[in-house]
Amino acid sequence: MKLKSGIIILLFLSLFKCSSVNKIATDIVPVETLQAQIIDNNCALIISNNIMLASKEIKEEQLQTILNNDRFIDKKISPKFSRMPKLIYFIIALENTGNIPLNIGEIKLHYNNISINPMNADDLRNKYNSLPYAGLKFGDILSLYKSDTGELCDNDMDFSGDFVKYKGSILSGDKVFQIIAFNWIPVQIRKFNLSIVIKSDIIKKIIDFKLIRFEYRQSGKYYIKPVKDDISF
Repeated sequence: MKLKSGIIILLFLSLFKCSSVNKIATDIVPVETLQAQIIDNNCALIISNNIMLASKEIKEEQLQTILNNDRFIDKKISPKFSRMPKLIYFIIALENTGNIPLNIGEIKLHYNNISINPMNADDLRNKYNSLPYAGLKFGDILSLYKSDTGELCDNDMDFSGDFVKYKGSILSGDKVFQIIAFNWIPVQIRKFNLSIVIKSDIIKKIIDFKLIRFEYRQSGKYYIKPVKDDISF
C-alpha cells in the first residue's frame, strides 16, 4: 500500500514539474500596415487627421503592478490575496492633435464574422466577485486617465503610479489612456482586429489595429521560440 501511494505521489510530482517547466506563453503583437507603425515590437501607432492613437497588449508582468496601486485595490483586502483575471488586456492611448474635442466611442474585437465587446466594470464585478478578485476596483481600472507621458507608446509604463481620471471630452492637445479587457477568444483564432471609434460632434473615425496571437513554450525540453515573421493577413 505504501509503495502504491509512493508511486502516485511521484507521478503527481512528475506531472507538476512538466507542466511548470513547459508553461505555454501567449503574445499578442500588432501588425505593421500602411496606417500603423510598430514601436518597440508590441505597440502600434496610427496617425490620422486630428488624432494620434496607440494600442498594445498589457503583459502579465505589467498587470501585476496594478495590484500595487491603492487606486485599483480595496484597502480592506491585502494585494497579496488579489490576482488579475485571466483576460486579454489592451491599453489604448490617444492624443488630440486637432482643434475640436474628441470622444472614444465603440471598441470591439473582430475575428472571422464575429465581433465582441470589451467587458465593462459591471461584467467584471459580477463574474469575479470572490477572492482572489474581489478586492479589484474594476470601475477605476477601466476608467479614462490623463496621460503625462511624452510618447503614446510608453513600454515602461508603471501602473502602480498616481493617475488622474479624465472627465468629459478629450480637449485639443490633451493625451489620455485607458485599459480595455476582453474575454479570451477561441484558441484557433490567430488573426483579429481591434477596432476603435473616435468621434466628435462633426466627425466619426473607425481605426483598426491588426493583431496576431502567438503561443509557445517558455522553457523545458520542448522550448519553442515564437516565430513572428509570417504575419500577413
